[in-house]
Amino acid sequence: MRAGNSLDRWTGVHGAEFHVPDIVLLATEWQPRALIRAQLIEEGFEVVCANTWPLMRRHLRPEMKPRVALVDLKGLPDPDSVLHDLRVLMKPECVLVLTALGTTSPANIERMGFHALSRPIAIEQVVRAAADAVRSVAPSRGASGSQTKERCAEMFRLNARVKRGVASDLDEVGARYDTLEHAREAARLLSRHDVVTSVMITTDDVPPAFVEWVVY
Repeated sequence: MRAGNSLDRWTGVHGAEFHVPDIVLLATEWQPRALIRAQLIEEGFEVVCANTWPLMRRHLRPEMKPRVALVDLKGLPDPDSVLHDLRVLMKPECVLVLTALGTTSPANIERMGFHALSRPIAIEQVVRAAADAVRSVAPSRGASGSQTKERCAEMFRLNARVKRGVASDLDEVGARYDTLEHAREAARLLSRHDVVTSVMITTDDVPPAFVEWVVY
């Protein structure tokens, strides 16, 4: 039996299927990354590791969001920017942050709504905190008995006009955002793409209702 009742989560998107891990771990240094990953796997969790923020972001797309994101700030470039962007892509309560000297303070991490794990700390304590976080967002079973993935946003969506390509290929498009402020922050990230010409916020209804255009 896998920990946290987290057996095999799959999600279908455009006819394809993607495996959704329990935890995505971002750690730039190989030793803590290897130790934390090994212990999490030993506890029965499915873990995907990344050593850079752009690589982690690939695993935070709407159809692939993990239940929990675990970020080690040690050696991480521009940690404040990473945490700010992460707060838009994941619910803060689904994120654990392992602190490091010379980076963002635990108090600031907590103010952002994340769970701060302060060094020095034993690997077992990190794993225990991650396990508790996974269980706290474990999905319920529907009438059909299938598991439904915990969504990290609920009320708003983004749409974008692009110069080329398809808007749905962008990470922020298609995600659901639980507050209008989070949607606006995601729109700010979306506007950084050089192919994006404008961004619209709509409600997450069928059909969606227009909320506002976002200009930066």
